Amino acid sequence: MSVDEALALEAYTEVAAIHESHGVFLVQERQSRKFYVKKVLHVYSLDVYRQLQRAPIPNTPHIYHAVESGGTLTVIEEYIPGDTLEEILARGTLPESRVIAISIALCDILSSFHSCSPPIVNRDIKPSNIKITPDGVVKLVDLNAAKPCRSDASRDTVLIGTQGYAAPEQYGFGPSSVLTDIYAMGVLMNVMLTGDLPGVSPAFGRMRPIIAACTELTPSRRYQSAAALKAALQGNSQPGSGPRSWRRFLPPGFRHNNPLKWVLATIGYSLMLFLCATLETENTAPAAILLDRVGAAAAFMVVVLFSANYLDVQRYVPGAKSRNLVVRIFCIVAMDFLLFLSAICATALLEVWLTGAGLS
Repeated sequence: MSVDEALALEAYTEVAAIHESHGVFLVQERQSRKFYVKKVLHVYSLDVYRQLQRAPIPNTPHIYHAVESGGTLTVIEEYIPGDTLEEILARGTLPESRVIAISIALCDILSSFHSCSPPIVNRDIKPSNIKITPDGVVKLVDLNAAKPCRSDASRDTVLIGTQGYAAPEQYGFGPSSVLTDIYAMGVLMNVMLTGDLPGVSPAFGRMRPIIAACTELTPSRRYQSAAALKAALQGNSQPGSGPRSWRRFLPPGFRHNNPLKWVLATIGYSLMLFLCATLETENTAPAAILLDRVGAAAAFMVVVLFSANYLDVQRYVPGAKSRNLVVRIFCIVAMDFLLFLSAICATALLEVWLTGAGLS
């Protein structure tokens, strides 16, 4: 640490601890009285902070000082007001439209990182590292785990990341790359939609194939850039991978390229149709029997569609996307019961009307 660097750091007074155990503090510059964030890092990439100091990335904290001394890096960076995405999600999951908007904004930020020379991979995309400012701007605020992405690396020398969000390569199965951030984006989108990781509570609806593509274990099977992910979110990707894909209109079980699911869905639907087609009723009139069987099939089908969140229909039911698993299951089961009962009642009323009209 040079004398000039030491004097630069002495100009800031600690005001409060933001995350003391992680060495993050709110500081105030004595002369201007402006607030900044001070970070004392033990695991870091000095190259990343030097590069960001020279060429700031839009919608990330501006780096004012990055001083290395005794195996630690002291960083003075811009203080960004607002709530973290973690704080926002603590109040409940987000609607699909907002998830898409936030994700597109993050794709733009990641594209800037990945376009650096060499590319910078963040390696720690998660709700606590994302802020939404009071005027609604999405900011990526924590760059502590970022590192240059070098093509000649066989694996990461330091394993870093957050469990659940970290891609397999961050556990020593290969080198981190821009595709590592794509994986974390998929996990983040699932958490914003359901409150849980994809392996715990996978999202349904038109976002599901996008999240599945992001979180492929094999990097080559993920979206190959943040721009490609953004295109999918905007509905401009190749058929089968974007939110406007025709596959999202198919019945549950046939919306993804999974032959096993196709077989299981075919067996399930065939069994349901067989049971409905052989349903015995008290009615003897052919038209009434047909109506009863069609009504039973419709009742079962609406339950299947709602349970599988067809076209994200659960977003219209309060509690069906609650972060509390018990509440979510209760709301879905209760709605299934109401839908089934409604379909049966509608069939009975239609049958009464047809009988009164002399049509059955």
